[in-house]
Amino acid sequence: MKSDSIKKICVIYKRSVYQKYIVRKRNPHLVRLYKTGHPLTQRFRSAHASHTEALRKILDAIRATNIPFRAEKRQHIGKLDSYDLIITVGGDGTFLRTSHYVQNQLMWGVNSAPKASVGALLSTTGEDFLDKLKRVIKGQFRTVNLNRLQVAINGKPVDSPALNDVLFTHRSPAGIARYTLKIGKQKEEQRSSGIWISTAAGSTAAIRAAGGKKMPLTSPKIQYLIREPYSGFRDSYKLVKGQLPKNQKIEIQNLTLHADLFIDGLHTLHPLRFGDRILIQNSPSELKVIFFSK
Repeated sequence: MKSDSIKKICVIYKRSVYQKYIVRKRNPHLVRLYKTGHPLTQRFRSAHASHTEALRKILDAIRATNIPFRAEKRQHIGKLDSYDLIITVGGDGTFLRTSHYVQNQLMWGVNSAPKASVGALLSTTGEDFLDKLKRVIKGQFRTVNLNRLQVAINGKPVDSPALNDVLFTHRSPAGIARYTLKIGKQKEEQRSSGIWISTAAGSTAAIRAAGGKKMPLTSPKIQYLIREPYSGFRDSYKLVKGQLPKNQKIEIQNLTLHADLFIDGLHTLHPLRFGDRILIQNSPSELKVIFFSK
């Protein structure tokens, strides 16, 4: 994208935990702990201060460019079709949630509290935003195209493509999920704590913590991993984990009475019925992201 094609910007920002649960008193328990000076709640105040200052710097920098823009809280994300550049201010959660609304636009993530947030896909902070914004306006930036996953339930595609991962699991963390898993010509009935299916961008997150492997950021492969497989009287399962080629599909038939499908963590939840069929494959819509070397 040429710099002169950035004619309209949308800034999506989060509300901090401190603002949401302590200032607005949505969590009385946290409010009481904070008022008594509990040390664990002080981190919320520190992260809030960092986030607020970063947001101020970002909005001031954009105003100075005279490029029209809109700033909106992430819980009020609407249609983004009219914007050329979408900037998120927060952490990974804000970036992931916003990505569900982005099709062909350019995205740029800013980590507003780097001491509190990992920011795996956020290569900018409030401190260096102004300098990098000048580079973006001049066209001095690189982009990466991130693979996403398309999910369909009973043949109907869901609205949100997964940028990080999909989790199929029993509704209760203590429950066991029963299902049939099909990959290519292999098909297997299994029981486990669930299934992680991940993109390359999500391979550094939950699936890696569960025993998966980090993949190159621009890899088109799909990675899957069975969480705590329980084979019962069987010796073992054949389909336990692996990285699948670009055009491979993963099919799951739910055999659990109470199961859920999560897309990118808690951001999108789909309750499942017994017998529902889930199809997961690469989305034709990649996400184009501004990325600066850290």
